[in-house]
Amino acid sequence: DGEGEAPAAPGTSLDVSVWPAKGAGTLPLCVDPETAETSVLAVSAVAPEPALGWWGWNGGRQGTLRLDAGVETTLRVPLAGLGGARTFSLGPVLGGPVRPTRARVETGGGDAAGAPLPPS
Repeated sequence: DGEGEAPAAPGTSLDVSVWPAKGAGTLPLCVDPETAETSVLAVSAVAPEPALGWWGWNGGRQGTLRLDAGVETTLRVPLAGLGGARTFSLGPVLGGPVRPTRARVETGGGDAAGAPLPPS
């Protein structure tokens, strides 16, 4: 639930190994308010077939992500304004299951309004 966890500093890798085989999954993290303004959550995901996925914070849906079959796609979501315990969620809308392959807090990226950067 993120309570009592140390803040995820830039360079911190997050555990995605227990992601559910089907449906949406969540990734709890504690966002350091002192580095949030210049940090992003980079989540790399893959789908076995073409898919459209959704992502969001704390149970909400903030955006979508298009994935090509078997191609790793990385979404970089700015952490600006998100200090403290948070839960990132990712799930399928259309197509096959969407599974993260890795997640990491990185320095830089995004804009002042917190809009996600285009997937790479």
